[in-house]
Amino acid sequence: MEQYNIMLVEDDRVDRMAFDRSVKENGSLHDYTVANSVAEAKTILNSTGFDAVIADYRLGDGTVFDIFEMGVDAPIIVVTGAGDEETAARAMRVGAYDYLIKDPDNKYLTVLPTTVENVVKRWKSEKELRQYQSMVECAHDVIFFKDLNSRYAIVNDKTAECFGLAREEVVGKDDFELMPDMEEAARNIEDDRVVFTAGKPKEITKRMTTADGTPYWFQAIKVPYFDDDGRITGLVGIARNITDCKHAEDRIKAALREKEVVLMEMHYRVKNDLQVVSSLLNMQAGLASGGDAAAMLSESRDRVNTMVLMHTQLYESGNLVEVNMKEFLEGLARQSFQSYPVTDTRITHTTHITDYPLPVSTAVYVGLILNELLSNVFKHAFAGRTEGGVRVGFDVTEERKASLTVSDDGVGLPAGFDIDTTGSLGLHLVKILAKDQLQGDLAVTCTEGTTFLITFGTEGDYEGVNNHGNDM
Repeated sequence: MEQYNIMLVEDDRVDRMAFDRSVKENGSLHDYTVANSVAEAKTILNSTGFDAVIADYRLGDGTVFDIFEMGVDAPIIVVTGAGDEETAARAMRVGAYDYLIKDPDNKYLTVLPTTVENVVKRWKSEKELRQYQSMVECAHDVIFFKDLNSRYAIVNDKTAECFGLAREEVVGKDDFELMPDMEEAARNIEDDRVVFTAGKPKEITKRMTTADGTPYWFQAIKVPYFDDDGRITGLVGIARNITDCKHAEDRIKAALREKEVVLMEMHYRVKNDLQVVSSLLNMQAGLASGGDAAAMLSESRDRVNTMVLMHTQLYESGNLVEVNMKEFLEGLARQSFQSYPVTDTRITHTTHITDYPLPVSTAVYVGLILNELLSNVFKHAFAGRTEGGVRVGFDVTEERKASLTVSDDGVGLPAGFDIDTTGSLGLHLVKILAKDQLQGDLAVTCTEGTTFLITFGTEGDYEGVNNHGNDM
């Protein structure tokens, strides 16, 4: 038995002595405080809280009803030796939780501990229930309980407000009787059937109509309600009007579509402008009298074509902020092999590109690096040889570390080669892009050919996507 803090209000000295004797003889887990009058009880109750109050009906300076008028936050048990049924009924009406009749043998004291236990438990349960009820009533959301026939058994004021009715006009009816649109009502009841059949919650977002024909959007969840035997006896529903959120979402989507159209047009125009530049460089290279001048113009053309390829992929894919590196690098490798006229050497190439997206601002640097390294291979790696092989690799680890590898089995680099002091514009550009733009590392090895390995992190790639993801 749980221990409680109890107040006894009793003005009769004999009855107090009988109470004390009963407590001593039978023992009690409860703590008792005794008041001899209404005035003393009020003084104590104003400063101390109790789990229950046991009060005699007639007291020297008043009655138990004077204590009721205080609004005590505890259940009150009324005991009397002079009361009748009418007095008992009156006490119960004003809030008494139980009523005991004093008998000459004081047998009522033997049942008093059990009475206290039951009364306190009922008080706490009812208080908790009132708190839950208050939470439901104060909620801004629609909250309801439906039986297995999809009839509303319990509803809060917000539910009734949605139907434009009083609560008592909603209880006992189903959606066919309450909703103006029969198709919407049928969908609601079908959702109920799904919950009853599956025994699982169901989330719902739907467009509905008010009694005056105004459309609105609702988001709801319906949860099956099980009895103590595990059988479904109904469902609990919680719903919220999300019309304002839906309209805001539609406005954002419309603005996004508008921006996407603008960006698509921008990428299309940039691609066309770059193609014009590429064509001009190609024409100028054809008209150049010197071999070096023509080569430099062709290299510049290929750099422009790298950016053309990226913008073409962005435009065709519809993804305006990131580039599919597998498609981009494989296309760039094919383009490089087709554009470099190596007529006296048969070159085979293999590619292993991980399917991984990168933001535009990162992808363009990787593409330019690959273009420069392949250009360097075609120009120098297989001088005086009839065949050779090139391998292009791109991979990303679980730690989001990316690596670009370009290797060949050619003649290797000149003795004493140093990437930091090289006079090659292309390799100098590779160094700048790898270390300064990608914030990565560049390693060069010369074992049975040449291998360039560029590694860089991708964790921070998306932090600036909205700021400069489309700046190339």
